[in-house]
Amino acid sequence: MSLDFVIAGTKFAAPTSLHALIRRQRLHEVLTTGLQYPLTLVSAPAGYGKTSLLSEWFLTTRAHRSCAWVSLDSSDDEVNRFWLCVFLALHRCAPDLMTPLLSLLQKQHMPPVQDLLSLLINRLLEEPEARYVLVIDDYHLITAPAIHRSLASLIERLPHSSACIFRPVWIPHCLCIGCGLVGSCWKCGRTTCNARLLKPAPFSRR
Repeated sequence: MSLDFVIAGTKFAAPTSLHALIRRQRLHEVLTTGLQYPLTLVSAPAGYGKTSLLSEWFLTTRAHRSCAWVSLDSSDDEVNRFWLCVFLALHRCAPDLMTPLLSLLQKQHMPPVQDLLSLLINRLLEEPEARYVLVIDDYHLITAPAIHRSLASLIERLPHSSACIFRPVWIPHCLCIGCGLVGSCWKCGRTTCNARLLKPAPFSRR
């Protein structure tokens, strides 16, 4: 059975609004600038339009970058399922990149997650001119330490051409430590942009 039947495809579509939204061009520029870092976190209180901002930016950005979106829920708080969601999301924007990795996920004895992530890094390195962006919505629903550790490991090793953007309500401590995030942040006032953007220090790019 195709893995697309295991997880609903709606998880991989950026949500759209039925109402007209004011385009927040300055925030779009802030998010785009953040792509020079491996990780951008968008955090603000509920109702401040974080998902709307990311979705609007995502739909604009995918015209010139390979962009993947995944919306998480509490059932994704298991390491194999989490990475299946991420891989399926990436497969939608980069099938040639991800097909070999998805084939490994379908084997009876799946390789360890760290091995799969190493293969992903190697595949990304084979395409130095490609530009990949992964947006993860509702990451605060993830509590499994194994997911935080494996994700931090991936972000630390991402090539310069790739980036992750998260919308969490809170930031897992081990993820912050693993990505060199502690002590480095970029704040935008709530009254002007309704979001706070936190980015890792430049040394996170090696």
